Amino acid sequence: MKTLAQKHTEFQTYQPKEDRSFGTVLRGVHYSTDTSEINSDIQTYGHTVLNIFNMKHNQTNIQLPLFFDDLKPSEDNKGIYEIETLNYTKVKFEPPRPKRNIPQCSKFQRYVHIQAYCYHSPRCVKSAGSHLTKQCTRKEKSEHVRCVLCDGNHPANHKGCTVYKDMQKRTFSPLRSKQDGKKSEGPTANTNQTRHLLCYCS
Repeated sequence: MKTLAQKHTEFQTYQPKEDRSFGTVLRGVHYSTDTSEINSDIQTYGHTVLNIFNMKHNQTNIQLPLFFDDLKPSEDNKGIYEIETLNYTKVKFEPPRPKRNIPQCSKFQRYVHIQAYCYHSPRCVKSAGSHLTKQCTRKEKSEHVRCVLCDGNHPANHKGCTVYKDMQKRTFSPLRSKQDGKKSEGPTANTNQTRHLLCYCS
C-alpha cells in the first residue's frame, strides 16, 4: 500500500475481518441503565467493550431497552451469546440485523468501499468535480448538480440513482410483500455477487 501510494496509484482496500470490532445487540436492560455499568458487567465475562450506546426507535427516537455493543476482536467473541444474566437481570445478546445498504466512499463517491481505505482522486458529491465535497464552491442548494456515477441531475449519494438501484438489485434479494403476511428476509448476497460488485465499481 505504501509503495502504491508513493507511485500515486489509485486503488481502494478494506479492513480485514479479523481486525473489525464484533457488534452485538443487548436485549433486556432498561434504557436508563448507565452504559459504564453494562461495560463493567460484560468485562467480568472476559470481553472487552470498545463502544456501547442505547438504541432508539428510528422513527419516534424513543429510547429502547436495547444496547449496541462493539467488542474488541477476539477468538471468543461469539461466547458473548452464552451470557444470560447481567447484574442479576435476565438478558440476551443477539447479532445485529443485517443492513440492506451498500457502503459508499464519501471521497471518491463509488460503492463497496469507504473513505478510510480509499486512495482514489476525490470527486465531489454535488458537482462531480475533482475536489473534496467540503472544498466545493457551491454552498447553497442548487438544481444544477451532477452525479459522477450516472451523470444524472442529482447528488452522487442519491438513493434514486440508477447505479445505486442496480447494485441493490444485484446484491440483495427483493423484500417480500407485506401482503404475504410474512416477515421480510435479510440480504442473501453471495461471494460471487460481491466479487462482481468490486469489479463493477473499480
